[in-house]
Amino acid sequence: MPVKKSTVPKAAEPKAKKAPAKTAKSSGLKIKKFELPAPHAKSVYLAGQFNDWSTSANPLKLDAKTGLWKASVKLAPGRYLYKFKRSS
Repeated sequence: MPVKKSTVPKAAEPKAKKAPAKTAKSSGLKIKKFELPAPHAKSVYLAGQFNDWSTSANPLKLDAKTGLWKASVKLAPGRYLYKFKRSS
């Protein structure tokens, strides 16, 4: 006589918990906003100590309504030197 196998469902494995997304607040970083009035510029970039003076790492976006170029950067608290690079 064949033996019937049990069909008891396996206990559900505990789901892996996702690590919470790191936000600027939880990682100690603060979001700093940069703006430059240059309505006729073709492009504007932010270069500074926080990005090793890269002239391409932080592009600003033009707000066509106000003529302001804007960017937000997550930075550790402190003071930084920076400059804007714009092309006309």
